[in-house]
Amino acid sequence: MSDSSLINIAGTGLCSSLGGYHDACAAFRAGLTRFSDHDNISVMFSGDEEPTPLTVAPAATNLMGYQGVGRMIKLLANAHSDLLSNLKHPVPKEGLVILMAIPDPQTRACEMELDQGVSRDERLQAYTDLIVMPLFAKIDPELNDIPMQMVFGERVAFARILKKATDFLANGTAQHCLLLVADSLVDDKILDELLGENQLKTADNPVGFIPGEGAAMMLLSASGSQNTRANISLAIDNTPFDDTRQQTDDATADDDLEVELKLKAEERAQWQDNKLFTMIRSLLLSKYENQYLPQFVSDMNGQENRAIEYGLIQVGFQQFYPQAHSLEEKITALGFAEVGAMMGPLAMATILASVQRGYARHREFIITLSEDNGKRAVIKLQF
Repeated sequence: MSDSSLINIAGTGLCSSLGGYHDACAAFRAGLTRFSDHDNISVMFSGDEEPTPLTVAPAATNLMGYQGVGRMIKLLANAHSDLLSNLKHPVPKEGLVILMAIPDPQTRACEMELDQGVSRDERLQAYTDLIVMPLFAKIDPELNDIPMQMVFGERVAFARILKKATDFLANGTAQHCLLLVADSLVDDKILDELLGENQLKTADNPVGFIPGEGAAMMLLSASGSQNTRANISLAIDNTPFDDTRQQTDDATADDDLEVELKLKAEERAQWQDNKLFTMIRSLLLSKYENQYLPQFVSDMNGQENRAIEYGLIQVGFQQFYPQAHSLEEKITALGFAEVGAMMGPLAMATILASVQRGYARHREFIITLSEDNGKRAVIKLQF
């Protein structure tokens, strides 16, 4: 097993399709969803008499009208308001470090008016300023004076800032870490792009996903009340898959179909390499004889490759821990839809709520995070 850090989870704030932290976690436990038809995007297939609205999971009705950067700011501002209502006191500034994880704007169809030749770092810094400066001006100007680090990416980005936070708190670099995460897949531009790439769940694509959005703010501290302290262990692999999407320019139409089928087969094979299960095992005991394995919280979202990986994990548990008992797994997307970088924070929030409110059936949990590009992360929580 890898090293773990004993951390106090001081407070959590959410902005999600199911509401703030308390409401969202209660709704998720009850099996509720808040999916809705999208106002502007409809799909229609041959034989249908009229188009069917695309189903999405928007965070809240008061976000309508906000798009792009403005939507991210609104999501984070709502999460901050929810955090303060749960903390009952301001976020402590002394010994505080801010860690933020958001997707690269290019992966969310966010167009930025920048000069050609601008480096990736400069582009991401410009995007950071567009979000952080108005956000902090709105929620707390004093946060501008707090040291901050940014991580850009998908699901694994949250695991990376969580690892930074546990390291900072464990070695005394910080006394408190404020984690900020936000993502939205329901902006009109990204919805159009995802629909064109056949990634969304529609009548003729049952292995697509329902897009959603959300934001989270989590305050972690080096000390605090015992009932919210957790040993946190992480395994992160940032190694990407081989790039199987490079095609030759001179391929014929017949060649295109053959190449596409080959690429899909190669892509699927890379999801079947047990990469994620190997990481899970690194955080578990060598044996669980007549013991319960940690409760499994999966980021599976309805896509075929993730379902294959999920099945292989179940096979691995049976193979390596035949004497162990398992609790029913939790699938975050069943309540919140596909939320990209927010999959990890929502999984962690629902776990924390179950422990705090006393309905958790276990004290150990495993969160799995998989990205299409091959990056993987596993988070183990022990209360």
